[in-house]
Amino acid sequence: MLVTAPELLAIVQVDYDTAQSQLREKESAIGELRDSLALQDQKFQQDILELRDKVKSLEGQVSSLKNVTQLKKDQIEESTATKYRQEAENEHKQASQCKQERDNAVTETEK
Repeated sequence: MLVTAPELLAIVQVDYDTAQSQLREKESAIGELRDSLALQDQKFQQDILELRDKVKSLEGQVSSLKNVTQLKKDQIEESTATKYRQEAENEHKQASQCKQERDNAVTETEK
């Protein structure tokens, strides 16, 4: 079966039109993918910024907790030192009273 030039041209034209249509569909799909990727990238960048802000906030909280912990530690050390100082003063007073009582007893005994 022989195909004439006009018939061949018609076949080629249909194939060309089909190829052009498929190309437009694929270009449209590529454009949609690019738009989708751009939106995802934008969201990703926004998420990164939010995470950085959260990290800075957490670092600030950690710093505050360290300061509070140090203050509490200092207060405990000061409280403990005060307690031991008071105990030492009380023991010194008791020792002084005992010495005074002993001296008084010795003086009474000598009389």
